[in-house]
Amino acid sequence: MKSKILSNTIFIIFIAIIVSLGVFSFFQHGKNSEQASKDINRLLTILVDESGGKSDEVILEKIKYISKIDNRYRYTLIKKDGVVIYDSNISPSKMDNHLTREEITQLKNKKIGRAKRYSKSLGEEYQYMAVYINDNLMLRISVELNSPVSMVLSALTIVFIITIIATCISFLFISRLLDSSFERVEAVAKRMNVKTMDNGGLFDEDEEKYDEEKYDEEIRPLINIIRNQNQEISFHIKMLKDKIIEMNEILNNMKEGLVILDESDRIVSTNESAIKLLKIGELKGVEGRKILDVFYDERLEKMLCEEHRISIINTESDVYLKMYISNVNDSEGINRGKIVFIEDVSMTYLDEKYRREFSTNVSHELKTPLTSINGYAEMIYLGLASDEDIKSFSKIIYNQGNRLLNMIDDIIKLSKMDEDYKPYKEKTKVNLNETIDRIVDMLIPQANDKKVNIEYSFDEVIIVDGMKILIDEIMQNILSNAIKYNVVGGSINIEMARKEKMVEICVKDTGVGIDKEDLSRIFERFYKVDKARTKRDSSSTGLGLAIVKHASEMMGAKVNVDSEKNVGTKVVIDIPIE
Repeated sequence: MKSKILSNTIFIIFIAIIVSLGVFSFFQHGKNSEQASKDINRLLTILVDESGGKSDEVILEKIKYISKIDNRYRYTLIKKDGVVIYDSNISPSKMDNHLTREEITQLKNKKIGRAKRYSKSLGEEYQYMAVYINDNLMLRISVELNSPVSMVLSALTIVFIITIIATCISFLFISRLLDSSFERVEAVAKRMNVKTMDNGGLFDEDEEKYDEEKYDEEIRPLINIIRNQNQEISFHIKMLKDKIIEMNEILNNMKEGLVILDESDRIVSTNESAIKLLKIGELKGVEGRKILDVFYDERLEKMLCEEHRISIINTESDVYLKMYISNVNDSEGINRGKIVFIEDVSMTYLDEKYRREFSTNVSHELKTPLTSINGYAEMIYLGLASDEDIKSFSKIIYNQGNRLLNMIDDIIKLSKMDEDYKPYKEKTKVNLNETIDRIVDMLIPQANDKKVNIEYSFDEVIIVDGMKILIDEIMQNILSNAIKYNVVGGSINIEMARKEKMVEICVKDTGVGIDKEDLSRIFERFYKVDKARTKRDSSSTGLGLAIVKHASEMMGAKVNVDSEKNVGTKVVIDIPIE
């Protein structure tokens, strides 16, 4: 601050001297111009009087002689047509026609022409006066005028000397005065700062009771200002710390990810959810690195470079992240970085995907039996079928109608599961032994048609606290498939055992089996492993295992399928006891 006061003092002194010199130069320039006009006017009068009746050649020689002995003035002889025949400073061949010059044009109406302007040929400001020396020649005399600016510039050396002297004198007085005051203020400020830092950056008002009588009256207001500012800064530091803690708590408890980038797209900060969603390692290991180096995706790169700032990114199988990117600009509108907001929309995206696929499949699957029914019914209606065909067509219509009803029934069941239908979720005591007995009895006719033998024997009665309707659906669909896709004369074995907090039910069959590449898709809605076989089987809807999977998830059970082509299939269901 001391150097600033001194530098300002020097600046003020310098400006004051320059302004004073400028004002003086401006008035002096006016006086010089007036005096030059008088001197030129007197000289022109003398020369005109002496040149009366003389020839042009004599006049020219006389002017040349005068210009050599008196170089204070510039002499120019100009013909009546404006052509310059002599100039004491410049060769006439380098000068253009002067007929349009202001001082020359004035001679049409005046005896003496006057003008003041900047000379392009000499690069200086001149005072010009011209007269007719005879009927054919004009004489112009001019003198250089020092402009106020040039006068100031020429005096700069004196100005600097005066400024240095004034500065030295000011420095001695001001420096002594400031040193003593600043030392005391600095001591107070240091004391405040040390005690505040010792208190964790917080101002302790009880510790800062100062004896104001120790200080001069002039610096007491400054000390009070420092004290008040210290107290205010401490208050804001505490507020900032509280806000940072609060913000960190909010960010770390968000399920959405948040990444803050600088203007070079380097990671400045991120929360735990972003680390988990992007799978980019430890929190401390990513700060300072470019986001595309730790998580590269073409769509993210495009979002960072272009105006498109919202996109769905598929990071891996069945994982979809919705990213929003927003610029961070300062008060002047300059970009200082970006904020990346990440939301896991896998469930929403997949639900919508499955819903679209389901709608497409439903339309197709319903259309197949309806087309068959409509075709055969049309032939009967038009009288194109014989009595024997009518009986055969009626059976087909009946079977396709049952298939349609079964499909609609399965679709309704899945829809209720999707909507968390309350009766499905009601828990009750379920005797698994009785449930399996009842379902096997219901499916015995179907098994007898294919001569499939169902074997089961349980060592104990097992009762679970579960959802009865869903357990029935799971067992009925699994056993029905075991019969439907079994070979003629095959067998089905059912085993049940208690394992810790779960009950494991295992259903093995000796059926046609499933290819390994199809196992991952058997729980998809309307997915059929053997489409030719399913087409012949009017009872298949393609929704049975989808119902098994959905029902298992609703009650916290697990279903695993292992199969070998032309050997058989094993389905294991783990049902929670409670």
